[in-house]
Amino acid sequence: MKGKRILLATAVSAACHQTAWSQEPATVEEDVEIIEVTAQNRVQSIADVPISMNVLSGEWLKDNATSDLHGISKLSPDFSITQDTISTKVSLRGITTESADETQDQSLAVSIDGEYLNRPRVLNAALFDISRIEVLRGPQGTLFGRNATGGALSIISNKPVFGEWSGSASADFGSFNARELNAVLNAPLGDNAAVRFAGFSSDRDGYISHPDVSFKSGDKDVKAARLSFAAEPTERLSLYLALETSQQENNPVSAASFNDATEGQSDLNGQCNEAAGWFEVTQIEGNVLCSPQFTNNKDSIDPRNYPAATTAEMGSYQLEGDAVRGQLDYAADAFTVSYRGAFRQSELRAAETLFPSYLFYRNHDIDTMSNELRLSGGEGDFFWQGGIFQFREEMNIYSGLLSYIGAYPFGPQGYWANTFYRPDYTSESVAAFGQVEYPLADNYTVIAGFRYTKDEKTGTNTILPGALTFDENPTLRPKETEGATTELLSAKNNEFTWNLGLNTDISDNTMLYGKVSKGYKAGGFDSTGLEYAPEILYAWEIGTKSRISTVSFDASAFYYDYKDLQVSLLLDTEKGAQTFNAGKATIWGAEASLTTEIMDAGVLALTANYLNAEFDDFASAISVQCLGGCSTTTVTVIDGETVNLAGNEPSNSPDWIFTGSYTHFWELSNGSLVGNIFTRWKDDYYLLPSNHEDARQESYFQTDISLKYVSPSEQWEVQGYVRNLEDNYVLSSYVFNVAGPDDVQQWSWQLPRTAGVKVTYKFY
Repeated sequence: MKGKRILLATAVSAACHQTAWSQEPATVEEDVEIIEVTAQNRVQSIADVPISMNVLSGEWLKDNATSDLHGISKLSPDFSITQDTISTKVSLRGITTESADETQDQSLAVSIDGEYLNRPRVLNAALFDISRIEVLRGPQGTLFGRNATGGALSIISNKPVFGEWSGSASADFGSFNARELNAVLNAPLGDNAAVRFAGFSSDRDGYISHPDVSFKSGDKDVKAARLSFAAEPTERLSLYLALETSQQENNPVSAASFNDATEGQSDLNGQCNEAAGWFEVTQIEGNVLCSPQFTNNKDSIDPRNYPAATTAEMGSYQLEGDAVRGQLDYAADAFTVSYRGAFRQSELRAAETLFPSYLFYRNHDIDTMSNELRLSGGEGDFFWQGGIFQFREEMNIYSGLLSYIGAYPFGPQGYWANTFYRPDYTSESVAAFGQVEYPLADNYTVIAGFRYTKDEKTGTNTILPGALTFDENPTLRPKETEGATTELLSAKNNEFTWNLGLNTDISDNTMLYGKVSKGYKAGGFDSTGLEYAPEILYAWEIGTKSRISTVSFDASAFYYDYKDLQVSLLLDTEKGAQTFNAGKATIWGAEASLTTEIMDAGVLALTANYLNAEFDDFASAISVQCLGGCSTTTVTVIDGETVNLAGNEPSNSPDWIFTGSYTHFWELSNGSLVGNIFTRWKDDYYLLPSNHEDARQESYFQTDISLKYVSPSEQWEVQGYVRNLEDNYVLSSYVFNVAGPDDVQQWSWQLPRTAGVKVTYKFY
């Protein structure tokens, strides 16, 4: 029976269900209890948390070989992951951090055991030996950590267990010569302390072929390890400390390119070639501006096999990181005091093929430190908590855009189109926060929270003169280049945000909640020194959570008023990517999930998400082709009405998402089996706010199936699986650049169908 409960628990979690299964022998119906979460910084039943959220169990992560953030979108359907060359972009309910700029903050707060991860490239960190992942929707900041407009992704690792020798080892072999190894060992240190070691390795060959080069792009090589220590010296005091290291090296997916400098023109003077999909967006001083709004060049490319970029180097990615983090809790009679601290060092060395004949070299040294001190207490249904949070980030940025002419590395073939040298970028955020839950009569509870945040960013931007040719083995120009100038950059923001909610228990099994909140993301300056303002989000939400016998039902509806969105566009290769406050957007929608047990041997789970997202005003900047006498092929419009994309959809905002999952358990005479089928249908959506037709991902199905055998002792498991059964190539990124005489479109794709076998051994 224990194996049945564990396997069904995995199925339930994977299906977005909110029930778990106890460890005491009983019938399945008697086993139903509630998953415990810490979304509000204390242990609660998920059914009592007035937040729209999903919980992804560590068991599900292991069963689905989810070793990075990409797999999370299966559990939380409106949580999307896209890969912009080497940068990870996360989206939730149509809110995305559009910029991968070195100084941009995230719209979703991602943390590991309370350690905040800010850089989109550091978000590629490996996920291993995880207890659970909590996905929280809506503005965050009144409870803990960094503030965010769109939501929070809280990753909780497995902690050392007292008084227990235990461990596991697994080996996963699959398509594209994939090899993934996991090992865990838990060792007690007396009665009140323990250590835990977890090691992880994942390798995969590339999955995109290119006829003009001898190797495939999209490979993977990740190594990571964590050593953690936990102790309870007294009944009131507890300590947790972890050391973590990771290394990642790969050749990112080489983008497929379409390049035609004359496509936007026709024989008619000053007319966009509408037959080819080029659309006139505006005119400036009689000159016509064209945008590839309705081109359809993506369909001419085979995502399985296409020419690589014209540069001999297709790109490389190397990320090394070391982190230490810990938590100290002391429970006094009237309150609990908690401290969390973390420090991380990361080194990034990368070369991106942005478009044909260009490589963008990135050298980033990143140090981050976070501290949080929190007090909490209460009695009965009354609960209060508050604290202070501090985050500091220091970066040494040394990057440049290399333009190729000819075949590198044989002789002088090009020049540095631009370089970015910023040796002392610093970002610091300090905040005070608090929240109170106060019970009223007749099963009502009011929740009120606040946060005051102070953000400051400073940096030195070294501006280097003109273009330089290079010889063999080119290196970035040193800061001592003759004629270089320096400018000091600074941005400061202060903001007060809040949360107000009302909950009621209409029965022992059903809760209703409603809340309104304000979210905020700091402003800053981009790589060109252009300053941009903060984002502000006002959110309204109502919802219900119901648990009746073995059936659970959750539903919510929300409305977002979103203004000053930060959008990044590469408008001019002589300047680099620029970030603008695009305007306003209205986002509203509804979500529902239903999970039920089927005949004491299976679990059925269904979800539906509807999203209506639209820019009310998008008068900021657009990359276009300029016909006529324009002095540049790029036109930038800021805070004007010359170019306005009002009515467009934000990126990663499909109207509908449906998921269905069924898991069945078979008890055998010599073990047990659990089978699962999970399918997801996602409506079409765009990868850029410009809503180019070539940036549209068509609607698609993706189905995963698996079958796992568990031995009678539950020490051995063997699982076979197929993922993305339909073999759909889903868009991962799209870029359109006006680069001198070239109008370049680029695409990359996620993994196709994969299959494999995983073997696991556990000991207790």
